[in-house]
Formats: sequence, structure tokens, C-alpha cells
Amino acid sequence: MTALTTDYREEFANWIDTLVIEKVFNQGHTFEAMGSSGVNYIPLDALIETIKSAPVTELKGIKKMIVRLDFVNANIMDYFAHLCQAIAI
Repeated sequence: MTALTTDYREEFANWIDTLVIEKVFNQGHTFEAMGSSGVNYIPLDALIETIKSAPVTELKGIKKMIVRLDFVNANIMDYFAHLCQAIAI
């Protein structure tokens, strides 16, 4: 990993942690996502940690989408539920 990649990861991690706190999301919230094994129960904090481990190109896309949704006052939790579909097993 390059220093630039590491710097962006740290910046993104701080940004998304702040977003969750400032938007007063229920950090104990659990999403239900259907995977190949059936229903998966994914806590918000587990989703956030999984997002943080994504490739930098995906982090940039996720941040861009969240900023867009926030700008139009859309429900970011719906987007998080959508992201859970990608990690459901």
C-alpha cells in the first residue's frame, strides 16, 4: 500500500465514523440482508468496518454516493442496507 492509499483510508475512516455520529444513526442497528445461506443479520458497525476495508476506488464511490444522498436529504440507512446485500453470504 502506498502512503497516499493509507492516507485516504485514514481520511475515509475518520469521515465515515464522524458521519455515523453526526447523523445520529442508531449504532446498534442491525440490517437484514438475504444471502445465499439465507437471511444475514449485519450490525451497522460491522458494515462500517467492512466498508473501510474495501479498495480505495470503492471507498471513493461510496463516499461520493453518500454525499449525494445527504445533499438531497435522502435516507443514507437505505443505502447502507443496499451495501449489506454485497456482503451477505
